[in-house]
Amino acid sequence: MVMRYSWLLLCTLSLLLTSAAQAVEVSKLYTVQTDESGLTQQQAKQQAFSQMLLRLSGNPDVLKSQVVNQAKRNVDDYLLGFGRRNEQGSSFLVTHFDGHLMRQLVAEAGYPVLGELRPRTAIWIAQRGPQGQQTIISDQSTDDWPQQITSQAGALALPVILPLLDLEDLQQVKFSDVWGMFIEPVAQASQRYRADNIVMGRLQSLGSGVWQLNWELYSRSDQQFIQVSQGTLGDSSSSGLMHQLMLQLAGYYAKDFGAQTSTDLDTLDISVDGLTTMEQLIQAERLLKGLPTVASVGVVQLSGDKVLFHLGLSGSKPELIQALALDRRFSEEPFAGKNLSYQWQP
Repeated sequence: MVMRYSWLLLCTLSLLLTSAAQAVEVSKLYTVQTDESGLTQQQAKQQAFSQMLLRLSGNPDVLKSQVVNQAKRNVDDYLLGFGRRNEQGSSFLVTHFDGHLMRQLVAEAGYPVLGELRPRTAIWIAQRGPQGQQTIISDQSTDDWPQQITSQAGALALPVILPLLDLEDLQQVKFSDVWGMFIEPVAQASQRYRADNIVMGRLQSLGSGVWQLNWELYSRSDQQFIQVSQGTLGDSSSSGLMHQLMLQLAGYYAKDFGAQTSTDLDTLDISVDGLTTMEQLIQAERLLKGLPTVASVGVVQLSGDKVLFHLGLSGSKPELIQALALDRRFSEEPFAGKNLSYQWQP
């Protein structure tokens, strides 16, 4: 396996963006489906446990932690329940983990936690095959690459989108743009996909079944896309290569968007205006509870359509503000004094 990874803060390109991107709330983040083939029930649970830890931390080193290995031996303590489903002749164990306990475990191991709100990433990869054929991988591609991209991203609960590569895309982006990693035309074409981040890749066959991927990650900052990371990966299988890529992305997102939680809880009051129905109040409370830096949520005051929530924080106030900024439903009200105040945007 060939791997080279470096952090770059380069190549700032100004773009006029006509539509605002937003993070995606990942549903069923704490539910993992595991193929039981050749595994005992306990082994399948432990494999799902490891997968859950990778989803939250984006770092394979978390699996080497002593506190994690000890917890793995008692995996049932972290489960809310489990079941089975059959698909195409295979049996899958479906495990439902306790989100609070899993986030706490990752924090105890010393890693930042990536919560339910995650940035959407557009994946643009130019592929040059063994015979020199050239194509841009899209959701219409007939080979194995699109399926592996979406499958490996799904395993780590990363919201990704492949280009349609229809007439609208082809009028803006050529193979040479992606192969040369020219961000401007790709960013322009990505507006329709409402992506927070863009991955551009150059995928080529090295012969003997080995593939190499050079990739760059660009992140949206106001009206700019900034290159924040890059790397070179190699593998003999599409699944192995895409697993490596998604781990790199998950690791970056955990560091950039995740919360470094603590077992020593601080408290904070936050007011949310515009909650006109009980359904909206319940939704706001659920979203707050799902943030990686929030350990507990309580309603302490109701005044018209304004609700005052009391939060127990396992992270810091700046991390909470950063997490709320990813969700368009919480619009921060400036000049609200020392307390946090938000307007609910249904």
